[in-house]
Amino acid sequence: PKKMGALLFTPPTIFFGGKDNKLNVKLDRSNFNMKKKIFDEKRSMGKWALVYDHSKSDFVEECVDMLQSASGTYGVKIGEPSPIFKIDGRNVRADQLLKEILEENKSVKVVFFFVHQRNNFYNSVKQHFTEKKILTQFFVNFNPKRKPNLSVYSKLLLQMMAKQGKVLWRVQRGLSSNKKDLAMMIGIDLINYRGGHLISATCTMDKNFTKFYNECGYVKASTKQNTKDFNSTCISNLVKKCVSKFTKKNEKFPKNVIIYRGGYGNARHLHDDMALEATKIRAKLDALTESKAECRMLYLTVNKKMSDRFFVKNGGNKVYNPNGGLLVVDRVTQKNRFDFFMVAQQVTQGCATPTHYFAIFNDTELLADEVYSLTYYQTFNYSNWQGPVRVPAVSKYAEKQLEIMSGAYKRFKDPKKIKYALP
Repeated sequence: PKKMGALLFTPPTIFFGGKDNKLNVKLDRSNFNMKKKIFDEKRSMGKWALVYDHSKSDFVEECVDMLQSASGTYGVKIGEPSPIFKIDGRNVRADQLLKEILEENKSVKVVFFFVHQRNNFYNSVKQHFTEKKILTQFFVNFNPKRKPNLSVYSKLLLQMMAKQGKVLWRVQRGLSSNKKDLAMMIGIDLINYRGGHLISATCTMDKNFTKFYNECGYVKASTKQNTKDFNSTCISNLVKKCVSKFTKKNEKFPKNVIIYRGGYGNARHLHDDMALEATKIRAKLDALTESKAECRMLYLTVNKKMSDRFFVKNGGNKVYNPNGGLLVVDRVTQKNRFDFFMVAQQVTQGCATPTHYFAIFNDTELLADEVYSLTYYQTFNYSNWQGPVRVPAVSKYAEKQLEIMSGAYKRFKDPKKIKYALP
């Protein structure tokens, strides 16, 4: 073990509802409690349908009542579900269910599933409903022996609102206030899939990092070398699409593009591969702009598969997990290179696993402190968790998108059809 100094971040300022009203954050193991009105005006969840398993018939009314009770806390208007379907999850087809729902109500935008956990049914629903651009929310952990817990229904409601593009909260940017140029972040991840790779790229679409957009692709090559080339080509094309989409929406190029590249082993043994990928991405950005100064790029690899561990010593010989927000930039980092370790999450069981960030390419003028702050603050920006996750939100969303695609499309003979998996 090595003894070293480290920094501990203060959690960022949280603005609820995307407004400039600060949320009075009460930290509980670095998580924050949102039991207050988020929206100034009533926000409607829109037309929604309810699908429940026949075994939960006695609890449907309770479920709806609890969702409506939770809605008042946040300033959300939620009406009665229509239609309501009772199913036997073992004998139902998602495509047929979708057809019947739309026949009864063509205006449905959200379908709430109050059912048991069945992976095949879940995957099939995600496949068919997403193709029709209908949002879905599953509630599978219901326990009839426990008293109704409003916090559980509150989280379900917030997830449904987030899926509709409603801004639940906004996180302090982390960039210096005098830098008013637009910045965008892109999270890239990939997994092995049918002898090839599924690749997901999720990017921010506004200056406050509250809107997101996703692109995905599939790569399969005959040799290991071809796979590396094909992956880098596919990823550079996905980044180009993301930047083009951002530029079209904001009517100007992002001044800085910060890329978090996950989905691999230790970056220290893959510098050449990552450098090739960064070069291709830079070339794609050059093709979009008249000069490099219009759109600068920082390319960071993100390694979560770490054997390193960091502990703090609070007197005596006992060691403890660090509090969330730990930053290590000394002793275990490389000389003459920009890399750092971060433990953003608060861990209460087991040992906290750090995440290693390594800069492969950088032509931005961002300061190191800005990169540290931006990276940490954005771990609070994942809408499914009211607190920090291990990596910035764009990386977590890219990872989540891969989980959905690989599950929903595992039965397809042609993996290229995953392009229809976009939410």
